[in-house]
Amino acid sequence: MNKKFFSIISIVFIFLGLFCFICFCNRTNNYEKARRDSIQFLNANIKDLKVILDKDSIDNVKECSKYKKIEYCFSNSNYNGKEYVDFEVNSQGFLGGQYWGIIYSKNDDIIGHNKIEIYDQYMDEGTGNNILITEKIKKNWYFYFIDYDGKIEYKIKLR
Repeated sequence: MNKKFFSIISIVFIFLGLFCFICFCNRTNNYEKARRDSIQFLNANIKDLKVILDKDSIDNVKECSKYKKIEYCFSNSNYNGKEYVDFEVNSQGFLGGQYWGIIYSKNDDIIGHNKIEIYDQYMDEGTGNNILITEKIKKNWYFYFIDYDGKIEYKIKLR
């Protein structure tokens, strides 16, 4: 009886593990949903975010802080060395994965005078699979989507 019980439990765990694996692998890398969620976060919290930026001053936000479980950090590593504050709205995956959120920059031209900028490492350099999409939302505010796995199909409609 113990062998039969152990076999049944093993089969249940195998199916449960397989179900979880399939659900995890089928998570979509949906740019449009990430964009919609990020813009919704910005619109719902823009007054508070402006207070944070005024209070901390972009010049003083040297370390990361949190607002409603959203981490925000000062940076100048991307966008031609222009300073910005990154509000990481969400992410998925690990060892790569996707990250998205909202950027605030005093410089209203971190992607030049473009409405959207797409950096595809393979297309630009011939190797790698990192993709970085930055889209201007409104004055000084940008949406970004980073895909370190290069799995997103970014057929983005120009708005």
